[in-house]
Amino acid sequence: MSDTQQLEVVDAATRQIVATRELLTKPIPRRREFVELPELGDNVGVWIREWTPRERSEFEDQFTDRTGKPLPRMQKQYRERLVVEVVRDADDNRLLTAADVEALGNQAGGVIERIVNAAMTVCRIRSSDLESLAGN
Repeated sequence: MSDTQQLEVVDAATRQIVATRELLTKPIPRRREFVELPELGDNVGVWIREWTPRERSEFEDQFTDRTGKPLPRMQKQYRERLVVEVVRDADDNRLLTAADVEALGNQAGGVIERIVNAAMTVCRIRSSDLESLAGN
């Protein structure tokens, strides 16, 4: 059965369609975007991949302890930690690890901000979400 056969037309006049459970729970390809980093050289960049809800929750969990208390050291590194989470290689594997956070904190701000801004678009992160993680 094709995906279109699993859909139910609700209103013939407007052709509104309601997705079925199967369609909603079947993973779809996630958005990817190549971010050029001219600061690092000509035609140099990284891939950013859209998160799943689980990945986003795991990222957000880094900033509080088990009781929900903010972890100030982690909050100060929210940009670097976001870069670690979203940057991928050409085969969609993670390019960085938590061990890279300190080094990323010493990178030129333009490089990190370029990646963070792209991640906000691709992963649908609002400025207020990041401000909250940063403890602001």
